[in-house]
Amino acid sequence: MSPQFGDIVRITARQDNVRWVMAPSGSPSNDHISNVRLLRPRGDGANYAHTVKIVEVTVVERPVFEIGERVAGSIEGQVGTIIALGTDCARVRWDQRRFPLKGGGYLAGGVSEGDVPFWALVLNNRKGALT
Repeated sequence: MSPQFGDIVRITARQDNVRWVMAPSGSPSNDHISNVRLLRPRGDGANYAHTVKIVEVTVVERPVFEIGERVAGSIEGQVGTIIALGTDCARVRWDQRRFPLKGGGYLAGGVSEGDVPFWALVLNNRKGALT
């Protein structure tokens, strides 16, 4: 199985079997072999990150998301529902949120939608698969 963004992978040459989520790198490659960014939660809200060549990873699992599935976003407390699936991302309708005001009461945020890459969904919603 050839790797895709959002796959759970391991670095083939390493013996530790640490699992990572594969994401786009953004860093150029000098030898025409694509670089990819590997991410895994650190536990404090940040992520460990590692850049490798795509040929250096082995797919361990390809997480599947479904329309109607409830997912968490990158912002704490952000929750929504997947309403459509694309080739590399899902369209999520985020729940309305309320923000407390200093003087009392709340400011209601509107319902919003957005495309979320599969790698971000995996990172935020499949943390157990990365241990």
